[in-house]
Amino acid sequence: MKRIETGNPARLHFQDRIGWWIVLTVPFFTAVIGFQAWMFVHFLAERPGSGGALEVLLGLVIMALLAKVVWKGIQCHVRRSLEIDAAARSATTSWGLLVPMAPTTHDLSGAIALYNALRVVDRGRYKEYFHELHAVTPTGQIKLAQSTDALELGNLSEDAAAALKLDLLEVRNGEVALLRRADEAGKHVLQIHTPPALERLLEAAPALADVTHDAGARELRVTGDGSSAALAVFVTLLSALYAAGMVLLWCSGAAVGACVGATVFATFFFGVLYFSLQPEWPSLHARPGVLEVRRRGLVFTHRKAYPVATIRAIQAKDRLLTIDSSLGGDALILSPEQARANAWLRDALLASLAQTPA
Repeated sequence: MKRIETGNPARLHFQDRIGWWIVLTVPFFTAVIGFQAWMFVHFLAERPGSGGALEVLLGLVIMALLAKVVWKGIQCHVRRSLEIDAAARSATTSWGLLVPMAPTTHDLSGAIALYNALRVVDRGRYKEYFHELHAVTPTGQIKLAQSTDALELGNLSEDAAAALKLDLLEVRNGEVALLRRADEAGKHVLQIHTPPALERLLEAAPALADVTHDAGARELRVTGDGSSAALAVFVTLLSALYAAGMVLLWCSGAAVGACVGATVFATFFFGVLYFSLQPEWPSLHARPGVLEVRRRGLVFTHRKAYPVATIRAIQAKDRLLTIDSSLGGDALILSPEQARANAWLRDALLASLAQTPA
């Protein structure tokens, strides 16, 4: 669901996107349903009275297919909305085709917490995963929203917990874990934690080869445990052999058809190996107000920036340093030496983010 601004922080409104693709899906489902309905009517008209077993079976198959297409069309075009009135301690859920209708108002005056849960629906050939938000009340649980997008529901849950001032929980493998206390919901990481001064942290910094501080750029850099040099050399040699092989093939005077076929096969084989073995060296760059994750490959570097206002938490546990943000999440594998100083690393990152911009 997408949040729609109301101008009132005590009133939240979320609604499923309609999407431009309905200009394709509505005519498609309408045409398929109309065609199958015409087939069923034509089948009945051609066989008046009681038919044999084969005719009855064929009619049931047509009806089952029609019912399945109708149900799938309804599922594709159902839209839901959620309105939360924090002052009145109530939530209104609505649903309908294309436009939310049929509102139901729930009393949240006795709600003691909100919780996220994952519901898995087995469709036989595949599984569907629904992330749901529920309110816990003395009389039971109230389902407020659902989404197939974990990030989307996470943002909705944070906003709802902040407005209602309720603890936000999560059900993991049947166990309940606290995600956010009521006084932390909706706040970014520096509103929850006040890190020590960066200068003091740098004075007590452990000896870590892959952690550097650029005083001029006011940036702390943490290099993660990336690919080995041997893998980089192997992939480089693989690329060189592929390029040399293609040049030799086309210069050998072989038939054009054979060259084209060999090129297609070699390119596909090389592409699979390259993208499965491609070396990567990740790093974190913390500077005032922004945390940037870079993943450098042999050719290109992927960058993603997380403004501090979007960062919910930075956690370091064992060899994993994770970032939870309203823009998504990221993780960095630390070296064994860094893992032993992960508490210092986390505080240093927060202190770098808290610096006053130049």
